Amino acid sequence: MKERSSLFAAALLLAGTLGLLIRGGSLITEQRQQRLGQMLLEEQLGTAAAAELSGEAGNTQTGTEEAEKNTRTLSAGKTGSGTRAPEEEMVPVTVVEETWEDREEEPSSSEPPETEENETLAQKTSVTDIDLFPELRNETNYEIDFTALPDLPEGLSFSEQPCILLMHTHGTESYTEPDTEGYHSLDPEESVLAVAEAIAVKLEERGYGVIHDETICDYPEFTGAYNRSRAVVERWLEQEPGIVLVLDIHRDSVEDDSGGQMGLFCDLGGTQAAQMMLVVGTNAGGLEHDTWRQNLTLATLLQGCLMAENEELMRPVNLRTERFNQDLTPMNLLLEVGTSGNTLEEAVRSGEVFGEKLADVLDWYSSHYT
Repeated sequence: MKERSSLFAAALLLAGTLGLLIRGGSLITEQRQQRLGQMLLEEQLGTAAAAELSGEAGNTQTGTEEAEKNTRTLSAGKTGSGTRAPEEEMVPVTVVEETWEDREEEPSSSEPPETEENETLAQKTSVTDIDLFPELRNETNYEIDFTALPDLPEGLSFSEQPCILLMHTHGTESYTEPDTEGYHSLDPEESVLAVAEAIAVKLEERGYGVIHDETICDYPEFTGAYNRSRAVVERWLEQEPGIVLVLDIHRDSVEDDSGGQMGLFCDLGGTQAAQMMLVVGTNAGGLEHDTWRQNLTLATLLQGCLMAENEELMRPVNLRTERFNQDLTPMNLLLEVGTSGNTLEEAVRSGEVFGEKLADVLDWYSSHYT
């Protein structure tokens, strides 16, 4: 294990700031900022050079079913308006409708004992007292200590082509448009498929091999969508064993008191965009999934980097009792981009930012873990 790899230090390095603020948490104190900054400088430059640099700088902060892919023509929706949902009303409605037949005994709500194989990030770094905690909407009985999250899995190669799979359990989910009824569409230029294409473009521009599977798993029948999407992922893993990261791209839905659809917005450089949310599945519902904590580590790192770009861009990480097929690859997350009250154009803008920041995180991973 590389003892100097630190989730929190990495997030701060990638963000380019030592004063990263996570909503709902607390600011890193000035003293801790200085101590962390000195540690990072010493790690990168050596003790003597870091001391000299610190003295000079002072406190200055500087799917088709197989390999087919549609052309990357994105349909720009009209800029719309909506009501920002109060924090307590932002309840995700990612639906798991399956009645799983392979359910196991309900796991204990307590975390497993620490072992050498389960060595935590906090045990590998001297940076153990940073007041830097992401927001978490925890729908499980697990108690989460972000200072005790495990490291990311080591040795994954992102030089393989392809290494990332983008897919959709609910591929018909679409956005508020004049010609779209019911917020669902089979047109890939009107739905979350277009958002995933925007993410894929950014990743490919950075040199990452991406497959975007456009298989529709929730039509004509919604029930069974997660079973069908699991089969999609398993088929690709058999065909392309170099895939180590899977993203299931969704669109959320949030209703106001009268049952109307609400958009969740943020400002990106003076342009309206959609808020996003990372969803992490667990084994709390009874299905086998031993690596969910590492997925939470990845989500935490991504959340920090994205919020450094814009602190309003991300909703709290959502920890769920369902597994969401996230046991299939070493890195596996579900991403909600906007809601049915947002426009496609707003969702695409956010997807582009997500693709850039995910590439930043993967660049960092490759320099620390391989």
